[in-house]
Amino acid sequence: MVFRNFDRLLFAKSESTPGTFAAPTTSADFFEVIEPTYTVSPLIFERFTKSQTLTPQTQTVPGSSKSAPVASCEISFGIELAGIGTGISSGTKPKLDRLLLACGMVSKDVYVYTVTAGGYAGGKPFFHNENIEGTSGSFSSADGISWSCNAPHDTEFWAQPTSGALTTTAIKSEHSGATATAGSTGAPTRTGVGYSPVTSQTDPDLANSALSFRLFTGDGQHVDVSGCKGTFDIAFTHGDRAVINFTFTGKLHAIADGSTPTDHSYTAEVPPAFLNASMEIGTDVGTAAPWGGSLFNSMGFSMGNDVVMREDTNSATGYHAAVITGRNPTFTFNPDAVLASGNYDFWNEFLAGTPARMRWSVGSTAGNRMDFRVTSGQFTGISDGDRDSVSIFDSATTLTGGTFGSTVITPGGDPSGSTFGSDNEFFLLFR
Repeated sequence: MVFRNFDRLLFAKSESTPGTFAAPTTSADFFEVIEPTYTVSPLIFERFTKSQTLTPQTQTVPGSSKSAPVASCEISFGIELAGIGTGISSGTKPKLDRLLLACGMVSKDVYVYTVTAGGYAGGKPFFHNENIEGTSGSFSSADGISWSCNAPHDTEFWAQPTSGALTTTAIKSEHSGATATAGSTGAPTRTGVGYSPVTSQTDPDLANSALSFRLFTGDGQHVDVSGCKGTFDIAFTHGDRAVINFTFTGKLHAIADGSTPTDHSYTAEVPPAFLNASMEIGTDVGTAAPWGGSLFNSMGFSMGNDVVMREDTNSATGYHAAVITGRNPTFTFNPDAVLASGNYDFWNEFLAGTPARMRWSVGSTAGNRMDFRVTSGQFTGISDGDRDSVSIFDSATTLTGGTFGSTVITPGGDPSGSTFGSDNEFFLLFR
């Protein structure tokens, strides 16, 4: 029987011990994906001994069979970017959670205070990942974390109180000097679950930071891969769904025959169309309202992880697990070319290297909405382009941590005095 591509099924499960295969077989491990593919790369070494002939010699292959391979494997697939439905306000995590964790991200419960009109002050916006507290009394037990990148334009103040609630309507920042006035005190509204990159999550031996995949290719045959870490790109296309394209690298565990599982169901939300994105850009200093300006119809985001396999000569499999060795998140979009006067000055900010904060959304319905925040993006390229016979700025941006010092913390928990921001390049909120 031939294998037909529409029969493919993908399952993924977190590994308590990275590199040790955890068989994903239940509906909880099933993912509704687009075009799942795999590429196997076995260890093979050519031999070039002098043999008085040009005939190639038998190569050295350390693997012994499809059940005992010595090979790496790449798994690629797309997923429609959608919410999780009604459970989002109770802190239920999206099914993408385990995939995002294996890409070096962590989740945070996000709460929202409403800021009164004109309630931002202090000369700067709150910085992403910056500790916050009340100006006359802090949160009941601890500070929170600010996600508000576009003050004073935002009417929402995102926070993650570690416990308790705000005891005053006046909020101050730890480093930036920004302040805000909340509409009320008390427990804020839990809005959803957010994700940001965290360097510690890339530890190759951290529990539940790597994945096992099982890809059914047809008639019960499946490809098993363990110790997987990955990266992703998100394609935002006018009027279409936003699609997050994952690429994971791990070690081939086995290729085996079996039976096609029946314990899976298609329950994903219908993804919202990429329209009414509310895309805005503003400088990362000052209080001017951000750009909400000229037309655009395409955006792209890349996590930019560098993923390599850790070789293990003591193991019969030849590998331990994948590790993320670096990341370079980037963002691209194509706004119309417009005069700088009264608009965001793309050329000036590009040539001056001025960091910018950005935000945009996908969807607007509670339970099926995703909000994006960028802390300190620097334009790394603007080129002359054309769209529908209109001049555009083809723009490329590298997402940085800025020079805020808000996340460089000593082991004792106090700010180190460095101005280098870390683990704060961007934030994705499911709400």
